[in-house]
Amino acid sequence: MFAPAPEGAVLISGFKIGAQLPDGRWLVMRQGRNWAELGWIARAAGIIGGTLLLLSLLAVLFARYLTRPIRSFSDAVQAVGVNPQSEPVVEEGPRELRGAARAVNTMQARLRALIADRTKTLAAVAHDMRTPLMRLRLAAENAPPEQREKMAKEIGEVEALVASFIAFARDDPAEEARVRLDVAALLQSIADDHADHNRSVSFEGDERMIITGQSLGLKRLFGNLVENALKYGDAAHIKLRIEDGLVVVEVEDNGPGIPMEQRESVFEPFVRLNEEGTRGAGLGLAAARSIARAHGGDISILDAEHGALLRVTLPT
Repeated sequence: MFAPAPEGAVLISGFKIGAQLPDGRWLVMRQGRNWAELGWIARAAGIIGGTLLLLSLLAVLFARYLTRPIRSFSDAVQAVGVNPQSEPVVEEGPRELRGAARAVNTMQARLRALIADRTKTLAAVAHDMRTPLMRLRLAAENAPPEQREKMAKEIGEVEALVASFIAFARDDPAEEARVRLDVAALLQSIADDHADHNRSVSFEGDERMIITGQSLGLKRLFGNLVENALKYGDAAHIKLRIEDGLVVVEVEDNGPGIPMEQRESVFEPFVRLNEEGTRGAGLGLAAARSIARAHGGDISILDAEHGALLRVTLPT
């Protein structure tokens, strides 16, 4: 029998105990440092840690698998809100999410049909107006000389409005095929065309920048911006560059500028800043934004030192 350790004494590892047996032999007991026990604890901790790490990785992968349809659904819904002509929402994921995607696709189809009916009606009305305008022009030829010039001017403005209506109605971004094109050459050609008519339009940017887009649609987009700049000012400056992986085109004029509170409303159809002194139907910026968004980009109005600064961003 072993008596307890005296008060204040502490047994430490590494001691030996010897006892003589009745047959004269000695029994020696040695207290080790329990390395075997410590090794087992380390192995157990490693197994538990590895298991937790594996479970964490599986949880992350499973969470991504569950959230991927939700992210795709969110991105697709935002795209539909910007451009009704975008791709339909993919119906995948849980049953509730598939039902929501199906409802969004139905809404998108109705929006497309509504827009198509509106544009067809606008085009038909504008086309039918050409006949009475032609009659008015013929009648103006027989009018008294003091009224002839005034009537011809008024008829010319109405014909310009009708032409803008027809161009807006026909400008469907979904119709034209997309090709690889040099946007720098396109912008330079627009500047050169205006220069040939003695208009102050300049271009600054890289000599070559290839993107995928609709040639006629992009030409109409940038043409509208330049025409708008010349409408409110007497000069337009076009800049082209790459910024954060996007093609950035800026059109700046020296006009009066666009007030902050009207920088969104001017993109709505039939909205003009100056109703009395400005020609046109107010469809140029609306058509330009529609084309830009159909290409996955957008148009914004920024602050400028003089005049207005419109920035177009397009994917490369």
